[in-house]
Amino acid sequence: MFAKKSTKELVHGEAKEKKEKPEKIWKIGNSGQERERKKERPHNDRTPIFRTKVFWGVVSILLGLTIAFVGVPMLQASVTETKQTVCFAQDVKAGTKVTEELLITTDMSLYHLPIGAVHDPQIAIGQYVKTDAVAGDIVTMPRLSTDYPGLDPQLAKLPDGMVAISISLPDLAQSVSGKLRQGDIIQLFAVEDNNSFTAVAPPELQYVEVLAATYVDGSDVQDKQNATEGESGEDDTLSTVTLLANEEQAACLAGLEHNATLHTALVVRGDDAAKAAALEAQANYFAAPDASADTAKTDNPAQTSTPAAAQNNG
Repeated sequence: MFAKKSTKELVHGEAKEKKEKPEKIWKIGNSGQERERKKERPHNDRTPIFRTKVFWGVVSILLGLTIAFVGVPMLQASVTETKQTVCFAQDVKAGTKVTEELLITTDMSLYHLPIGAVHDPQIAIGQYVKTDAVAGDIVTMPRLSTDYPGLDPQLAKLPDGMVAISISLPDLAQSVSGKLRQGDIIQLFAVEDNNSFTAVAPPELQYVEVLAATYVDGSDVQDKQNATEGESGEDDTLSTVTLLANEEQAACLAGLEHNATLHTALVVRGDDAAKAAALEAQANYFAAPDASADTAKTDNPAQTSTPAAAQNNG
C-alpha cells in the first residue's frame, strides 16, 4: 500500500520539508494585541551610510583636525596681533580740549581693545573729553565730543581775537525788559551824565552778539527755562549779559561800565542771514583804515568840532 522509500529519499525529503515550513510567528497577546516579527530580514534592506557609526566617526575626526589646524592658529593670531593705539599721557578732566601733548601711542593687542578705540591721534586732537580720564586710559570715540560737554559751550569756542565780557543791566529798561537771550544781536547806548537828555551810541558797539544772559542768582536764562517750575521771584531778574567782543570793544565796554549807564536795544533775533550781515558790518567798521581816527573823534568831542571851526575861520 505504501511505496517503500530509500534512506536517502527519506533524509532529503525531510530536509526539504523543513525548508518549506512557513516562517515562525511569535504572538504576544497579553492584552489582546498581537505583534508579528519576521525571523529573517530581506537582503535589500540596508542602513543608510549617514546613520552608521563609521560615518559619524569620520566626521568627528575631520572636525577635530579643522579646529586643531585652522581654528587654534586663528585664535592665537588674534591674541598676539598688535596695533598702535592712542592713550592719555596724563590725567585729564572732563571738558578738556585734547591736544597732542595729552596723547601717547602704544602697541596693544587687538583682542583686548574696547569698542571704538582710537588708533590715529589726529582723530582725537581738537575734540573734548566727556569724562575724567587717568594716565594710560585708552582713548575711545564714545569718550570724545566735538562740542564742549559743559554747561557753557559758547565760552569754549571763542573765535580768534575775540573775548567774552559781561556788562551789568540791573534795571529792566536797560535789558529790553529782561528779554535778551543767547544769540541776539544788540546795540549799546551809553548815558554818561544822568542829567543829559541824549545818550551816546558808540560805533564800536553798533552790532554785538549776546553769548549769555544771566539772572541775579548766577544761572543763565536757558538753564532757568529748562529747570523745574516753581523758582520765581527776584531771582528771575536779568542781571548781566555776556557779549562777544574784540579787544577794542571790550576796552570800550569796560570804560562805559565804570563811567556810564548802559542801555541795550535788540537788533536781530532768529534771522541767521540778518545776524551774519550785522556782524559783518561791524567787522568792516574795524577793518576800515579810518576806524581808529573815528574812534578817537568819538572819544573826544572837542576834536570833532575842530575841523568845522577851522573851516568857518577860513
